[in-house]
Amino acid sequence: MAMGRFALVDVEQELHGANLAIRLRLIDAMRDIGDRQALPLLRFLERWDDAKLAREAAGEARRAIGQAATSGHSNKPR
Repeated sequence: MAMGRFALVDVEQELHGANLAIRLRLIDAMRDIGDRQALPLLRFLERWDDAKLAREAAGEARRAIGQAATSGHSNKPR
């Protein structure tokens, strides 16, 4: 499996058909990666995921990545 921002493709693949617990872990992984490239997928999950808990987690992750990007503090390596 890839690491850092390169893992986003793998994360997206794993989301398809994953149960709620796995989706929440993958959303956490995207937040931890902290790359803005995750934002479109997080927006999609925030809007369309079947589970309210996953929609809320995706929104929180999206906001955390957005705030980190605007403040210049990101988890992604340089």
